[in-house]
Amino acid sequence: MLLTNIRRIVFYVYVHIFLFAHIQDTIALTKAIYPCVEGWRSEVKEIMVNMVFNLGGKLLQFVKLGEALNARDWQKAADEMANSKWYGQVGKRAERLVARMRNVKN
Repeated sequence: MLLTNIRRIVFYVYVHIFLFAHIQDTIALTKAIYPCVEGWRSEVKEIMVNMVFNLGGKLLQFVKLGEALNARDWQKAADEMANSKWYGQVGKRAERLVARMRNVKN
């Protein structure tokens, strides 16, 4: 029993360390793709980190989304997210992110 609990704890710690490292990498990649991310509203940052976590560098293919984000046109960004193949593939997660982006105020 004690050995089983120790294994669970070690596994739990390992998973959290790995996840933390992956999140840090995702944040760094978000900053590399969108250098102006630091000036965005926190909600937009969270949405885009979420998308980068899901898509990685493939997010570079979302050219019109990038243009909308750089222009700080959050409604256009939401439109570009919704008009992508990603939106149809991801389902509820995409719907939530688009809804969140639509609610961002300047």
